[in-house]
Amino acid sequence: MTHYYGQQYFPQIQPDLLTDPDRIIEELPRLAAAGADDVVLFPCATAREQVGLLADVLDNAGVGAIYTAEPIARAGAERSEVHS
Repeated sequence: MTHYYGQQYFPQIQPDLLTDPDRIIEELPRLAAAGADDVVLFPCATAREQVGLLADVLDNAGVGAIYTAEPIARAGAERSEVHS
C-alpha cells in the first residue's frame, strides 16, 4: 500500500488494512452496523490468486459474493458465538 499512499502516510492507514481473514470477518459486521449497504474489497497485492483467497474467506464466513447487511451481521454474530 505504500506505493499508493506513500511512505509518509502508510503508518496512518496501516492499522485499518484488512490483511488477514479474521480481520476481514470482524470488520464486515461493524461496517453493516454503521449503516454500510455496500462494501467493496480490493486485494492489496497484485497476484490474481488474492481474489480467490478473498472469495474463500467470504464463502467460509457464509457471506456470498453479493450480500446484504443481514448476512454480514449474522456471520459476525455466529463467529462471536464460536469464539466466546
